[in-house]
Amino acid sequence: MSGELSHATMAATVVEADGFAGLRADAPLSIRLLKSPAYRCMTRSAHLVLAKIVIERASGRFAITHAQFAAYGVSRDGVAHAVAELEALGIVVVERRTAHANAYDLSQRWRSIGSIADAVAIRDRARHFGLTRRRKVERETARRVRAQRLAQLKAMIDAPLDALDDAALSILRVIADAIGRSKGVSGASVSYEAICDATGAHRNTVAASLRTLRELGLIDVRHGGRRASNVYRLSDGWRGAQPRPDRVSVGAAP
Repeated sequence: MSGELSHATMAATVVEADGFAGLRADAPLSIRLLKSPAYRCMTRSAHLVLAKIVIERASGRFAITHAQFAAYGVSRDGVAHAVAELEALGIVVVERRTAHANAYDLSQRWRSIGSIADAVAIRDRARHFGLTRRRKVERETARRVRAQRLAQLKAMIDAPLDALDDAALSILRVIADAIGRSKGVSGASVSYEAICDATGAHRNTVAASLRTLRELGLIDVRHGGRRASNVYRLSDGWRGAQPRPDRVSVGAAP
């Protein structure tokens, strides 16, 4: 059934996990859990994560990696949300967290949730908190990457680069790296395709960024025989350029 779990499927899993949970009313994974509001409001990814935990624990393995969850059918982005959901609903507890794998145990805290409405509210708060935390981590990571990129470029180019956005910084780095690898004295031939592939930027964004870099006096461009193979060199024309107080945006061509 392409990974989808019904109550009957989960019940069969409990029966097959011989000696682990059984069908006792007080067992960690039981018929009572399967009928509970906490279990009935779980998302598909949470069902898959719970099933994988049951399977691994039945085999005596308590530590599970994100890659194992992904191989079972949970998207890598969905694992953290599903685990947060299961923890909040009191079905699973994470006993040990490491960089490579977490150790999971089953909990009975789900018994305190008395209604579907309460369970849904708990589930949604947990998933929202997990998404907010993930976005914060992504923003912090982006800031660190930008700071590293600036430091690397400033080591090669004695120019004010704080006014550039991420697209222009990435493209300037590609050009600087190409010049560093080139046998020429001061320039390198770089195609639009190479810049797009290296930065993941659209051609329109590349064109707008190159125009901004020229206007700021950071690069010179000599058009080659084909438009896609221009020759670029770093420029010190920025020394005579007027300072711009605001960060330059090159998301779209002017």
